[in-house]
Amino acid sequence: MPVSEGHARRRAAAPGVRDEQTAVVLGALSPTARRILTAAFRVLERDGYEGLSLRRIAAEAGETRSLIAYHFENKAGLVATLVDSLWHDADVRLEHEVKALVADPRGRLFALTGLHLRLARQSGLYRTYFDLLPHILRDDDARSRLTRTYRSYRRIGELCLAPAVGERADPLALATLLLAAGEGLGVQVLLDGDDRVAVAAFALLERQVVAHLGLGRPPAGSAPPASATGPVTAGGEDAFLRGLPDPTVGLVPAAGRVLRAALALLNDEGPQALTAEMLAARSGEPPSSVFYYFGDKHGLLAAVLAAGEQRLGQAILRAARPVVARSPGPVAVADLTAKLFAQQGWMRTFFNSFPLTQRDAELHRIEADFTHFLRDSLAAYLRRSGVPEADLMPLSWLCLGLMYGLAIQRLVDRNGTPVAETIETWRALLAQSAAAAGEPSSTA
Repeated sequence: MPVSEGHARRRAAAPGVRDEQTAVVLGALSPTARRILTAAFRVLERDGYEGLSLRRIAAEAGETRSLIAYHFENKAGLVATLVDSLWHDADVRLEHEVKALVADPRGRLFALTGLHLRLARQSGLYRTYFDLLPHILRDDDARSRLTRTYRSYRRIGELCLAPAVGERADPLALATLLLAAGEGLGVQVLLDGDDRVAVAAFALLERQVVAHLGLGRPPAGSAPPASATGPVTAGGEDAFLRGLPDPTVGLVPAAGRVLRAALALLNDEGPQALTAEMLAARSGEPPSSVFYYFGDKHGLLAAVLAAGEQRLGQAILRAARPVVARSPGPVAVADLTAKLFAQQGWMRTFFNSFPLTQRDAELHRIEADFTHFLRDSLAAYLRRSGVPEADLMPLSWLCLGLMYGLAIQRLVDRNGTPVAETIETWRALLAQSAAAAGEPSSTA
């Protein structure tokens, strides 16, 4: 597979196996600083980003606010160190595993996929990360540090895959794909509260990669359990359209202005900006009425979430119609992903609203139902494309997971994420799976 000039520059600029700057920072933390950091994690998990005050952290850690300032300067410095520490231990563990598997290409591949699956199943870790992500994206220093972490993580993936890949694939693109799969499945595990299909999805991905790289049979026990495939209930574009009601229909003009203002604020400022004062300033409506049209603030948040889902659904439909008409097989899913990445507005809306869904049972249900609906629609399409029944839901989880996970990397690292090359690798995996099932694999 040819490597583009931009792709080559990204690889040349990649750091070493691990981000040594991060390693130095974390290694230099004193026992007191580590205790404060652990307390901050507990506060963040319990109270969310808005509750992550120095006062609460001090109370949780049994230390003074001045001592926190001494070690981390301020809240921004503390958050940046939280970001650094989220994945650092996993990086170190994987590096040690890789060094012990020098002459075992299959073992290195399964060490990498095993790590991504373990992380995808750690809902508490991902809940913390998604609480922080909207704020990281608005802080140049925190974003820069997280960008280093992602580039380091992809570099570790390259190291794992290089002996197995040879000339068959681009190791950086494949490493990016596996990382995206893990994070995107982590999103869905958070929403579903059940990781069984994520396990089956990773088993399916392992089979695809093993076959693509010519590494023989997949590991024993990797076939997805039949009980994890789940039902498929949606079908066809008509069903998709019926499932995407427009939340603006029936709203009076003033309410429509408030809803548009809320979506704009969510994307521009993050979820903490959805206050009566900021909504009033953006919409031109009085502060006393911005929540009135929706019953209360909770009703407005539900409408914002529905509007974001409707935007994503419409983006999927706009991308899917020409792709499916041209290439009705499973490989069209990769082309659909490529077209969605040309319409990037949905990414920020989805991940800016995600912290809201994790702390409110009704909003969580709305988002989970929408995710189920997307997966069911994908599964119905894949069934018509000849995908075996046992693979329908695992593959649907994978397809949606790759879309979400690659979006996260693109939001954090705009210039360093090899999106096009990763989608091309996904296309190759789907094409091989389609060919093995006796389906046409061409996207022409």
